[in-house]
Amino acid sequence: MNRMLARAALVLLIPILAAGTPLLTACGDSVPDDAVAKVGDQLVTKAQFTEFMKQAKTEITSTYGSFPEEGSSTYNLYAAQIVTYLVQNEVVAQGAAKVGVSVSDDDVESTVTQMQTAYGGESTLLSLLEQQGMTMASFRDSIEASLLSQAVASEVVKDVKVTKADVRAYWEEHAATYREKAEKKGQTATYANTKKKIRTKLLNKAQDKAWQTWLEATTADLGVLYAAAYAPDRSIPWSAATWPTTAE
Repeated sequence: MNRMLARAALVLLIPILAAGTPLLTACGDSVPDDAVAKVGDQLVTKAQFTEFMKQAKTEITSTYGSFPEEGSSTYNLYAAQIVTYLVQNEVVAQGAAKVGVSVSDDDVESTVTQMQTAYGGESTLLSLLEQQGMTMASFRDSIEASLLSQAVASEVVKDVKVTKADVRAYWEEHAATYREKAEKKGQTATYANTKKKIRTKLLNKAQDKAWQTWLEATTADLGVLYAAAYAPDRSIPWSAATWPTTAE
């Protein structure tokens, strides 16, 4: 349960990073000294970065016994993940209005109440949050960001469809593989008993693509500029297309 709480709160180990969302930049004014990035006309502050790095340090130290030294490749990876998470949160927050989505205080409080109930009360939840280097305020912020991302994503992908023809075509192309895997388990794969799984797979893939397309377009529309010291480390083996230029 501790780990589940940590993942709910430290969303920085993130689905979007795993998907390799390109974070584009726009030309413009330099990022102020108290910020790590600028999204449109809004700043992602060093205070936000420091808070998330503190949480990451607490979580990772409690799990592995130590935290990588600042400047090491592993530390830089965590820093890049945190910056990317914060930038994406701001992209989603600004893009939410364009798709007519918002999250109310009541929505956040309802989720917090559910978490308190799940963990045996407010005091227990506060104790667990403290172990993760979090306060209730920062936990609420993470919950709000998570709910907003979910709501925006749901709106963006709501019209994504997979047709029967799509499912049939995929089956015909991959039938041999499905049959081989089934045989190894002493089972039989047919179109009838596989089509539901295929449809789910294709729908998830199509929804992921729609979400990534929206993120890329919204990011490009807003423009993202990074402070030089906080730009994602280009040595990390993600696609070169994901690396933005930095403010000088």
